[in-house]
Amino acid sequence: MLLLPGFFMAAGCRVSSEPGVVLLDFESDGELDRLHWKCGTLFSMDAGHAVCGEGALKMELYPSSYPGMSFVPQERDWSSCGKFCFDAVNPSPKALRLTVRIDDLRESPDYPDRYNQSFSLDAGRSTVCVFTEELVTSGTGRRLDLEGIQRVFVFAAGLEERRTVYLDCFRLE
Repeated sequence: MLLLPGFFMAAGCRVSSEPGVVLLDFESDGELDRLHWKCGTLFSMDAGHAVCGEGALKMELYPSSYPGMSFVPQERDWSSCGKFCFDAVNPSPKALRLTVRIDDLRESPDYPDRYNQSFSLDAGRSTVCVFTEELVTSGTGRRLDLEGIQRVFVFAAGLEERRTVYLDCFRLE
């Protein structure tokens, strides 16, 4: 089974029902080394909330400005893919609002020059997907350079209470 994510990574995106490129699947502790954490966040591997495979990321978010994580995708050319997706499990009966930020510039761009979109995760399992044709900057409306994606962020804004969310299978389809 461990060979499948490598196969999909090498296969690239396709227009079919087959999976595309797996960016992160949390099947090994080494995946944690690829994450950059924000203050107010703890990470651990979890087997009980995996959506695909046997592992998931447990992300504990503490009250702070922007708790969450980011990563540099190994596959930076998203131009042949239709969407970016990941699975999430919210164990709380209370909805959790997460923001997805995607940068296509090497330097950390200001808010108007990057993609930002918030998603509400109801209790239980959710799949978050963003169509690549919708990847435009928040302020200027510039289309992101899909051949040069630099960073992906998933975070909560202004949490007032501790929350936990499980993330799995970041992928391009």
